[in-house]
Amino acid sequence: MIGSDDFKEKYRQSDRDFTRNRVLTFVGLVVSQINLVSKSLSVEVSKFVERFFALACDYTKQAYSKRRSKLRAEAFTALNRELVSQYYAGGEYKTWQGYVLLATDGSTMQLPESRQITEAFGTADEKGESMPLGRSSLLYDVENELVLDARLEPYRASERHMAL
Repeated sequence: MIGSDDFKEKYRQSDRDFTRNRVLTFVGLVVSQINLVSKSLSVEVSKFVERFFALACDYTKQAYSKRRSKLRAEAFTALNRELVSQYYAGGEYKTWQGYVLLATDGSTMQLPESRQITEAFGTADEKGESMPLGRSSLLYDVENELVLDARLEPYRASERHMAL
């Protein structure tokens, strides 16, 4: 799925993105984003390039961030949807008294400050300061430890509406 031309064309920002051969390809970028970052971005980028491409080169965090900006976030939603679909299609999943046991939780999260983020998500005032906030919601299969859906909506969105 990740390696298909259709997937790349659908989830790159522009037709010009990911057309030339680079150290960090479209597939490499997606895989590196799925690999959880546990250290600084520059350390993780270096480790990833060395591990997966057997290269000892200086791939900077700025170059990585620029490359990452060419990837649409919806790619990860599509990948998760496919993972969940295949997982349940296999039929070998845990249930609780015959039911898939789901839990949902919502929260607010402070977002980076930018005009675009503030316009899209809104702000909240706390201690006399205005900060951009988003409301998140997660749907989780408790028995199988699987995230089925995750959303980030404007701060004023209803948690109840997001859960439905």
